Amino acid sequence: MSINMIESKVAPSQFRVKLGPALIVASVGLIGLATWVFAWFGSIGVASAYLAGARLIPDTHSKSFGTIDRGTDGIVVFHLTNWKTQPITIVGAQSVCTCVATGDLPMTIPPGETRPLNVKLKTTLEDEGPVSQEILLFTDDRKHRTVGLRVSGVVRSAGRSIEELVQENLEKTIPNESRK
Repeated sequence: MSINMIESKVAPSQFRVKLGPALIVASVGLIGLATWVFAWFGSIGVASAYLAGARLIPDTHSKSFGTIDRGTDGIVVFHLTNWKTQPITIVGAQSVCTCVATGDLPMTIPPGETRPLNVKLKTTLEDEGPVSQEILLFTDDRKHRTVGLRVSGVVRSAGRSIEELVQENLEKTIPNESRK
């Protein structure tokens, strides 16, 4: 049956009336589903990671430490939630750059709980501009052994020369008596 035949047999107003209740029911169903997803998981991203089989899920996979001066550390905190019925242990982490460090590992997260994970990106006196590094967390979860994270930000010179920054760092780390 063609569209023209349907239009000739059913007036447009009748067609709309018949679809009205179905659209209302579908809309209410979608709103209910979205409300349940946000109430249970907190976001669509967490819900889709869960449906894909992941059980150790970060609040986000990428965080920015903003803009910092070169020679200082950028620090972000990821919140990791264990959606399993058993504890998950993060046994270690790896990055292609030694400038990235994670604290408090190994870390065991009990079922249904969330724990913070501090990630530090150490900049050098030569760094300047946008920076981005990936971190791979290793877990004891047999089905999902790794969780990928990314830290990023911008390193600025703050109008100081490298020599000034070196002198400032020396003053912070070496007591005056030792430098004489």
